[in-house]
Amino acid sequence: MSGSTAVATLWRRAGPVVAYSALAAATTAVLCAGMRLDRVDLSAPFAYDSDALLILPLVKSFVETGTHWHNDRLGAPGVQELYDFPVIDHLHFAVLWAIGRFTPDAVVAFNLYYLATYPLTAVTTAVVLRNLGASAAAAAAGGTVYAFLPYHALRGEDHYFLSAYYAVPFSVLLMVWVCQGRLPYFRRVPPGGYRLALGSRDALTATGISLAVASSGAYYAFFSCALLVAAGAYGWSKTGDRRAAVSAWAVIAVTVAGGLTHHLPAFAFQRDHGKNAAYARVPAEAEHHGLKLAHLLLPVPGHQS
Repeated sequence: MSGSTAVATLWRRAGPVVAYSALAAATTAVLCAGMRLDRVDLSAPFAYDSDALLILPLVKSFVETGTHWHNDRLGAPGVQELYDFPVIDHLHFAVLWAIGRFTPDAVVAFNLYYLATYPLTAVTTAVVLRNLGASAAAAAAGGTVYAFLPYHALRGEDHYFLSAYYAVPFSVLLMVWVCQGRLPYFRRVPPGGYRLALGSRDALTATGISLAVASSGAYYAFFSCALLVAAGAYGWSKTGDRRAAVSAWAVIAVTVAGGLTHHLPAFAFQRDHGKNAAYARVPAEAEHHGLKLAHLLLPVPGHQS
């Protein structure tokens, strides 16, 4: 292999990594300027009310002990146990634990992960857009816009895990695949049919995405499954092959199985001790916390302009 060919091959392989790293760096620079991070003390949480008061102890416990199910420092005269509080956000806890290996301060880890959700969202969105055929410039622009939706700031650290929506673009990718007739768990065979392919690259990709979505919050997992039902119906009508719907439901099944696995400790506790009625939701919360068009388009109240 000649020197020029080797360089071209190296760049072809390293080019996307360089491009996505540059996008992450640019997103971080915008974030630093927009949030005035030069004036911020990372050892103090950006939010200290609402659900942040629940998530902060969970993060501190997980970073220090590797579990959020119990906390020896809370619940005196006993200990705090949250086995009856269903949590499936273990992808986020895993990343927080990794950040905690580099800083002993759980609050710093708490803030750093929130900040990291901006470049993470920009990069994952750009990856998906490139996969769908967008140009590099369009993918970078789309990723940046999606990362800085007003919704992101509105959720903030109060709704900490909802701010970490960087897995959502990948679930949208699976929906588009199904709509286009590119069916996870099946492979096209001439003259236009499909055959089962559980070990294919698309099948493994779909499984990984489904498990990641199932580990990143019940809300995004639920709505991903709901939209996959629609994608399966559309794919079936477009291709005339019911395996489009079967493929969508297979993705849903993996997502649900992943979510149920995360709930096993809560299920076991509730079986032995009963459910805690304190966690019951009320219908008005759907209006209060729901994602509206205003959250996507209007400026964030109190923004530092």
